[in-house]
Amino acid sequence: MDHELHNEELLIRHFVERLAPITDHDWHEFWSRMAPAEFNKNELLLKAGHVEDYLYFLVSGIARLFLAAPTKEYTLRFNFPGMFFNAYSSFFTRTPSSYSIEAITDIRLYRMSFNQLEDLYKAAPNAPTVGRRALEYFYLLKEQREIRLLCFTAEENYRELQKEQPDLIQLIPQKYLASYLGITPQSLSRIRRTI
Repeated sequence: MDHELHNEELLIRHFVERLAPITDHDWHEFWSRMAPAEFNKNELLLKAGHVEDYLYFLVSGIARLFLAAPTKEYTLRFNFPGMFFNAYSSFFTRTPSSYSIEAITDIRLYRMSFNQLEDLYKAAPNAPTVGRRALEYFYLLKEQREIRLLCFTAEENYRELQKEQPDLIQLIPQKYLASYLGITPQSLSRIRRTI
């Protein structure tokens, strides 16, 4: 378990250091605030209407953000290992989230509360820079997804997702993939048959 914990810590530190340099002191302050947590398949990490209290870093499994409309669900994003995620607007504005976060598979993650993040910004001089760069990174991901959905076909978007996560995409239920791509499960079946 110690070896696994060390690997998980290295995974998270590597991601943080890709955003901005971080001193050992700042890393210690950051890591001391990260708590491991596990969620079972289909368990909600956040329910729409509640305020997001955590920033998560996924180390195994898949989570999705989704919006439940009166007649159907819309999958907004999949979260894969090696990335931070949460309901950002709810987290930073401290207002109820309009969408939910669900574990598609059993997942393991590390999380830090909003109050711990605020405390980290005071305790670690480089933390605000890392936080700003993280927000820039998430904004770029969101913008790329919007461009892909507007400018590329569902098949092209499926191929891209398949290229990014070839093993994990097989674990995502077809109805969620179709919702993410903005097509019906039947259309997704046709795309899969042609690939």
